[in-house]
Amino acid sequence: MIRSAPRDRVERLLREHVARAARMRPEEVGADDDLFLDLGLDSLQGLQLLAALELRCGVRFEDRELGRLTTIRRLLDRLEQRAREEVAP
Repeated sequence: MIRSAPRDRVERLLREHVARAARMRPEEVGADDDLFLDLGLDSLQGLQLLAALELRCGVRFEDRELGRLTTIRRLLDRLEQRAREEVAP
């Protein structure tokens, strides 16, 4: 199934990383697809995904966040939250 286009380059980047981890094409990955239930990632692949995003985006994820960051939309929200925290006085 083809999903809607990413809304910005950060979402596109997240879709590319998730698709690589799930061995899919980025256009097959939707912003609300569950990384584990819909895309078939296991916990090790999820942790590897977070590590890759940390390197690419410079944002540190705690391993325990993996249970909450189960969609691209949630990952994107977390990245945006971290960016706001970094610029806040």
